[in-house]
Amino acid sequence: MNFELFLNKENQQSYSLFKYLEVSRESLVGFSKIKADLDFSDFILKKTIKKLDKDIHAMKLDRSFQLIVYDAELMLTIDGKYSGKRLLS
Repeated sequence: MNFELFLNKENQQSYSLFKYLEVSRESLVGFSKIKADLDFSDFILKKTIKKLDKDIHAMKLDRSFQLIVYDAELMLTIDGKYSGKRLLS
């Protein structure tokens, strides 16, 4: 079942960003590429990055996931225990 349908818009955006970074073949992804691929404005992207980082810490997943911002690039590091699909199950 697609549980994303039950998320509010902000959570959908956050989860979309997480999934996007999770499957990205690049270690660092530029903000401009993320905005183009996910159809986010600059404001929405920055807001979503903050929310996703806050959610990772609030769910105590910061040992498994780390969101790192380098200037205008973003990276998600994953230790391999979890994935985006696991978060919604």
